[in-house]
Amino acid sequence: MKRHNRSLRFLVGTVSLVALMSSADAADIANKAPVQPVTAPAPISNWTFQITPYLWAAGLDGDVRLGPNAPLTHVDASFGDILDHLRFAAMATVEVRYARFGVVADLIYLSLAASATGPFGFLNAQLKDKTFIATVSGAYRAVDAGSWWLDLEAGARVWAMDVDLGFSVVPLGVSRNYSVSKSWADPIIGIRARAYLNQQFFIQGYADVGGFGVASKSTWQLAGLIGYQYSPTISFIAGYRYMAVDYNRDGFLWDVSMSGPVFGATFRLN
Repeated sequence: MKRHNRSLRFLVGTVSLVALMSSADAADIANKAPVQPVTAPAPISNWTFQITPYLWAAGLDGDVRLGPNAPLTHVDASFGDILDHLRFAAMATVEVRYARFGVVADLIYLSLAASATGPFGFLNAQLKDKTFIATVSGAYRAVDAGSWWLDLEAGARVWAMDVDLGFSVVPLGVSRNYSVSKSWADPIIGIRARAYLNQQFFIQGYADVGGFGVASKSTWQLAGLIGYQYSPTISFIAGYRYMAVDYNRDGFLWDVSMSGPVFGATFRLN
């Protein structure tokens, strides 16, 4: 009988111990923080901003007349000539984009002086020019194929100029001075494309045409570049650029072209 009582007490104690341990385990589980579900990272914003300061080593060539009573003067200045007389220059392209849509602004300011020679060498002239050129356009990414993309652009090119011309007629020993301030805006349409050769190198081209008689008779430009992608946010470019304009209003003629190599660096912010 005593043996049965001991067995019963052992069984009851064992059951009580197991119940106590189970209660403790349940309390630990209940006190543990719930497991948080894995969530995907927040999507990257579709907004991008980039700026490309650059140097355009352009020469100037063309015909200039600063008024109805001023002589027609031919200007032919290489970049070296311009650099010798360059007072100040600033150049940059700024682009803001959301998804397939963007706004691109190319800004150029030049303050320079250049030599000029008139017809048959009878005119010797000095041309001082302060020029601001702003090409602003809306862009739509018509093709985005990963390894290459293509933008369609439309906008305006604005010119603002202060020009001083002093010249002398060699055979007659006569000298005159002319000065004029002029500004106008030309509508333009253009196309821009880039193709990646590999993960580091790419080629890029740009072309536009405009004027259409609205302000100037015509204006157009063409650029071809090769680039190196240094990092996801920094790239370097080098190439050649040509820009021309033919404006002739109220006796003022500015029928010139600017061309030369271009070098720059692009900094992108997302």
